[in-house]
Amino acid sequence: MKTLSCKNAILWTVLFFGAAGVHAAKMPKVDICHWDVTTETYKKIAVPDGTALTKHIDNHGDVYPPHNDPGGLALDENCEVVDAPRVFARAFIDVDPNDGAYNPLVDYEIATLTDANGNDMPDNDDTFSVNAYPTNFDPCPGGDCSNPNIGVLSHNLEKIFVSVRSSSELWIYTEGDAELIRFINSYDPRGFTREIFDVFIDDTNAKSILLEDYSGAGSPRPDSIVVNSLNSSFFTFSDDITEMLNPPSQDDIPPPSVQDDGFLDVELNLP
Repeated sequence: MKTLSCKNAILWTVLFFGAAGVHAAKMPKVDICHWDVTTETYKKIAVPDGTALTKHIDNHGDVYPPHNDPGGLALDENCEVVDAPRVFARAFIDVDPNDGAYNPLVDYEIATLTDANGNDMPDNDDTFSVNAYPTNFDPCPGGDCSNPNIGVLSHNLEKIFVSVRSSSELWIYTEGDAELIRFINSYDPRGFTREIFDVFIDDTNAKSILLEDYSGAGSPRPDSIVVNSLNSSFFTFSDDITEMLNPPSQDDIPPPSVQDDGFLDVELNLP
């Protein structure tokens, strides 16, 4: 009985199973800005998507180009450092909670306070911008933002009054104290973190928008989204929304939230 030669055996395998039967499919590569500890500079490299990419982002301090974080680091598409205004506060929808801090390629900015005069101090000459807001707790189902569940805003307010309440809380008053806007990211010793972006109508104490993400085993409250399109004199919201991440229990006491959810992240970078 004749046996197949080694060459014929390989040829038969390729014809029967296809090339994938011999060579495993290669992972697509993703461009990142890699921090080189020797030269202390960022270099653009391409790494395979998946575990290798996750390790670079989580452990090496690498970022996606272009990049502009609240700490003042700004990189262009080629990972070259560029001048960019410092972002003192940013609330955003974190499309992929596993990819680290704000990623301009995929995440949606809700609102920012940007250093407009370049003095590295949050003050009344800076610019507050509001861009979008989540309309439910899963604005990009499965990380797919081709048809996101967001409401779109577009406002830049320059006549503002800025108040740094603490390292974890920044307030902004609009002209005439018509609105109070708050960025909050604080840890409570009882074992939970709260991230909040909200807009108050100052004279009525009502809220145009309330986004709350509580996380941690000691969390006392559920996450919530409240949007009242009738309240704000500056912002026009497309829908009225009231939601809680967890449904109320039988005794009408909402259970706490323990997960850090991507519908709201708040980053503060205050001097």
